[in-house]
Order: sequence, then structure tokens, then C-alpha cells
Amino acid sequence: YLYWGSGLRVSRKITEIYKIMNSKKVSEEKIPINILYPSRGSFVSKYRELSSPMFNIEDCYDEEAVEFFEKLKKNAIEGGISLIYGAPGTGKTTFIKFLAREFTHDEAMSISYVPVSFLEENKSSNLLEFLDGEGSQILVLEDAESIVMEQDQRSSFTSLLLNTTDGILGDICNLHIIVTFNCKFAELDPALVRRGRLKGMYEFKALSDEKAESLRKKLEHNIDSNLSCDIFNPEDNGAAKKERAKIGF
Repeated sequence: YLYWGSGLRVSRKITEIYKIMNSKKVSEEKIPINILYPSRGSFVSKYRELSSPMFNIEDCYDEEAVEFFEKLKKNAIEGGISLIYGAPGTGKTTFIKFLAREFTHDEAMSISYVPVSFLEENKSSNLLEFLDGEGSQILVLEDAESIVMEQDQRSSFTSLLLNTTDGILGDICNLHIIVTFNCKFAELDPALVRRGRLKGMYEFKALSDEKAESLRKKLEHNIDSNLSCDIFNPEDNGAAKKERAKIGF
């Protein structure tokens, strides 16, 4: 295969080709995703695979989270922004994996991930140039407190986030951005939750007693916690408790 283009167009085409060539080879345990890296003042996209969650989403989350998941699947094919927030260890990252797995065999969908620290090393104009794609696209920004929190003066990336998810530029990019963060909802920039831009938001919390007990039984893990991270990783070296106490959760 030969393909010439720029930005997410290349990223999306590479993903399409990979899915076609490996439709019978790719393990069901792997999820395709594009990782954006800063390079020479711009960004490059590299194809990577994530490990797939071992259960169905209904096994790992309460009913409200599953309902939000179904809504997000429908909204993801349109431009806009979805906010996912909550304390560390409540399942936000695994939730993103479930969403990426949902579009594994969808050749019309491209999912990309960029660490916020990479954005801070680059200029917003470089990312805007890279976001020149076609079709439906999802961009995941994880742990994005530095971008979404209300500030006296908005950063260039906060402005870019707002512009690419609404208005004329939003229509051109057709980009759905999923933002995860740990700060409180009240600390958000109010412009992020404007009607027309915000497609959905959900606060992740510890699992209900019933769901946590069900998940512990499936995993055969005996641990006194309703946090997803504790249930899936029951080995306790004392570090997790100290860290949660340190950051106030």
C-alpha cells in the first residue's frame, strides 16, 4: 500500500490498512489506537495496540456508567466534547479502552491519544495543522487538568479545544474530543460545558457494593475496596493508600 497525505488523514488511512490486512490475524485481546508524538515542531502518529479489558463493560461498571457509554458511542461520530472525571482509580482509563474496543472493526473511525504533557511541549497551531482529517475522529486527552481548569487567561490549547469542538472550525474538523481529568467539576472553564459543544459528561466514583462484590467474585479477588483499581490489582504494598491520602481522595 502507498498513501500520501498529512496529519490525521495519514493516521486514519494507516489504521484502515492495518485493519484490512490483519482482520483475521489481530488478536481479540488487542485494541488498535494511534498515539500522537511531538516531532520537529509538529506531531506524528504511530500505530499501537492496547490490551483489551477481560470482561464486558456491564461487568465492570454500574448501570449509570453503562448508559453513559451507550450515549458516548452515538455522540462520538459527531464533533464535540465529552468530559470524563473523577478520583484516580475509579475506572476512567479502562472506560476509554472499552470505547476504543467498540470501534476496533470500524474502518470509518479513527481514534488517537495524546498525553497532555506532549501538548505542553508544542504549539497549539502545530496540533491544529495536524488535525486535518476526514471522516469521524476521536481524540483522547487524558489527565487534562492543565487545559480544562478555569484560569485568569486561557492557554492556547484551551482555546484550541474550544474552537475545534464548536462553530465553523468544529464543523470542518469533525472531531470528537474526550477529556479526562481528576479535578472537581466546579473548577472547570465554564466555556467547556456550553450547549452545542458539550455532548456529555460523567463523574466516575467507587462502584456500588453490589457491583463491586460481583466483580470481586468474577476475579476471585478478596479485597475490602470498591475502587476498580483496587479490585483489579489487589496486591497491596502500602503505596496506593499513602498516595490517595496524600492527594486527598
